[in-house]
Amino acid sequence: MAQKICPRLSSNDLDGKLIKVPCLEHECEFFQHVVGKDDQTGKEVDEWACVDIIQVRLTINLTNKINQTTASMDKVNNTIHNLGNTKTQLKRIDA
Repeated sequence: MAQKICPRLSSNDLDGKLIKVPCLEHECEFFQHVVGKDDQTGKEVDEWACVDIIQVRLTINLTNKINQTTASMDKVNNTIHNLGNTKTQLKRIDA
């Protein structure tokens, strides 16, 4: 198995060459346990990973949830608007 490289501690030197620092895994404060459900695959997740990697996943997840919420709010708004139009038309008929 290839050795994991720390995304937080690895960097480029002055010549632009990547200085690879091995991942410290459980000895690193940024190595966290993630438990839950992957929204993209639906599979259960129980793994240890670097916060930098987890943050990307959570940002994608949050963006998807915001988009879903926005779509739901648009539906509610359209329904309320349509009900308002129906009420106005009924008032015109009664008048």
